[in-house]
Amino acid sequence: MPFEVIGDKALSTQDHLFKLIIIGDTGVGKSCLMKRVMDNEFKQEHQVTIGVEFGSFGLKINNQVIKLQIWDTAGQERYDALTKMYFKGAEAAIVVYDVTDDQSFEKAQKWLRELEETKDSESTEIVTFLVGNKIDCVSEQ
Repeated sequence: MPFEVIGDKALSTQDHLFKLIIIGDTGVGKSCLMKRVMDNEFKQEHQVTIGVEFGSFGLKINNQVIKLQIWDTAGQERYDALTKMYFKGAEAAIVVYDVTDDQSFEKAQKWLRELEETKDSESTEIVTFLVGNKIDCVSEQ
């Protein structure tokens, strides 16, 4: 199915709005993943996300304009309750873990359980992707 990416500034109206949340432990590369998707850029260094950061862009598929909102959430434990509030209304979630850190994979399973609990309580389906990040760092170990 062919599609066209529409810049957010050129997006005046949309036929559909989808919310995608990116969750995972701190330091697993959630913000880098979002930056790559939004701007096709990669930065080795970045600021730690506090709360949530937003991005959006449009897609045109079969003459339908779809706005995709991406919510990059904080991974620190002290923000867990806040992050769970961002699950509300999400159609999709990317759970990210660091392939060089076994503990981050274990914590990713915690995030998957939290998403399941949200789905059960709200009777909504959240399409979920589990993403192993930092594969380029494996050779550095």
